[in-house]
Amino acid sequence: MNESSSSKASQSTIIDISNLYLTFETQTEPVHALSDVNLQVNSGDFLSFIGPSGCGKTTLLRVIADLEKPTSGTISVEGKSPHEARLNRSYGYVFQTPALLPWRNIESNIHLPLEMSGYSKSEQKKLSQKYLSLVSLTGFEKKYPWQLSGGMQQRVSIARALSFDPDMLLMDEPFGALDEITRDRLNEELLRLWEQTQKTVVFVTHSIPEAVFLSSKIVVMSARPGKIIDVIDTNFPKDRTFDIRETPEFLEASQRVREAIMMEANRLFSMLIGGTIGPVVILVTAIIMIWYAGAVYLNSSFLIDRYEKNNIEWTFSQLASDSWSMERPVLPSPHQIAKELKKTIWDKKITSPRSLVYHSRVTLSSAMVGFVMGTFLGIVLSVGIVYVAALDRTLMPWIITSQTIPILAIAPMIVVVLGSMGIIGLVPKAMISTYLCFFPVVVGMVKGLRSPSIILVDLMNSYSASKVEVFWKLRLPASLPYLFASLKVAIALSVVGAIVAELPAGAQGGLGARLLSGSYYGQTSLIWAALITASVISATLVTIVGRMERAVNNRMGLQI
Repeated sequence: MNESSSSKASQSTIIDISNLYLTFETQTEPVHALSDVNLQVNSGDFLSFIGPSGCGKTTLLRVIADLEKPTSGTISVEGKSPHEARLNRSYGYVFQTPALLPWRNIESNIHLPLEMSGYSKSEQKKLSQKYLSLVSLTGFEKKYPWQLSGGMQQRVSIARALSFDPDMLLMDEPFGALDEITRDRLNEELLRLWEQTQKTVVFVTHSIPEAVFLSSKIVVMSARPGKIIDVIDTNFPKDRTFDIRETPEFLEASQRVREAIMMEANRLFSMLIGGTIGPVVILVTAIIMIWYAGAVYLNSSFLIDRYEKNNIEWTFSQLASDSWSMERPVLPSPHQIAKELKKTIWDKKITSPRSLVYHSRVTLSSAMVGFVMGTFLGIVLSVGIVYVAALDRTLMPWIITSQTIPILAIAPMIVVVLGSMGIIGLVPKAMISTYLCFFPVVVGMVKGLRSPSIILVDLMNSYSASKVEVFWKLRLPASLPYLFASLKVAIALSVVGAIVAELPAGAQGGLGARLLSGSYYGQTSLIWAALITASVISATLVTIVGRMERAVNNRMGLQI
């Protein structure tokens, strides 16, 4: 009788979701987060949501918790609305971060929901001791959050969520920020808690092994708008250990989850390939993957030496993880560079000498002056070369020869000579940019001015056109496509010239100065952040020239 009642209770529906949709209204356009979600969660289930980033896993969990309101559809929690369930303390919520109040000690943090529920101080004390014992943190009552490790803080968060004895535990990727060893230990700890408390657990994760190991039921979701594409039962015993990961049943369940996710990924991939961003996504993904692999390869020798000196046994996963988080790596990982970019662009005032925005402005100002000067010089020289045979024979060889001398050899000479004359700052940098960018303009314009066919030249001659008229009505319009192609190269070279000019000058400002500083102090992340910033500036300038080219071509009626 008791077994039957227990089984029946365990199968009763505790969460019922039907035809649920959620759309966020933004200033630009609506964001469809969830679409036609239908789900039943039984009492005693350990149910995990898994799917690609942004698929609505956390959003659906927040809807269950009444932290988000659905646009349409129905949802009941223990036969009540989510709002009523929240007021009745039907669930405890564990966030992605521990969310502990830093001014409260561990015991006091666990007391927080009990205080708001009207428990007496003696009851608060008793319950906090009970649940601290349950998460193996007895003796840490008077410690503050900053005195605990990340894993211990998350266990306190779980104890707090359990302290008022809710029927459900809602967990939003609580172990995502922890290292693998701590994560595995807390997974085992969570399974033990689930077995002891018989709570219903709804869990969000990105990890397939974690989802399969913890769950009695796995819900696989599609990319936005989030839909449920598969529900997988694991049927593992509650008292399982990590040994189960080596069993055929575990591997089979993992493969089924992986296949469901891959089917969705393939669908998205096909959509991307059919669109304009597909090739870009493929290229960027390939670069990032190669970059991460390169970081492991280049940083590994130092790490392996350190492991051997300290008699540390290591695995490839540990080597990769350490390679991607070294303080002064030979090659920083993409996420380290992204962090440096955030720190030096978004987290600093644009007037701060530590801001890459400030240094970009310094570099850009000299690059633009050099670009304008180089473009003007290139156009004037090209016209002279085309119309004056003597200049073609004498000047063009010298222009070509000038480009055989490395800019790194010329830049210091220009800076030193002008510095001896008291000319410093923008002018030397602009001159070096001019030197780099005038050459492609000369070559492109000469070819463009000479591009009209003999028939078109004869046509103009048949009208008795003067050389000036031939220039303005034939040669110049014909040269514009060549000019714009040259300008795209020249404007990128002007940025390179400005940066190179900042290296020997010992400049306090500019991206070159940042490269020099990063090299001097071994801050490779700063070096790469400055290089990427320079690349973005160059790409933006090239894009602007490209848009100008299209506007001119459209005005001229050209299809190029």
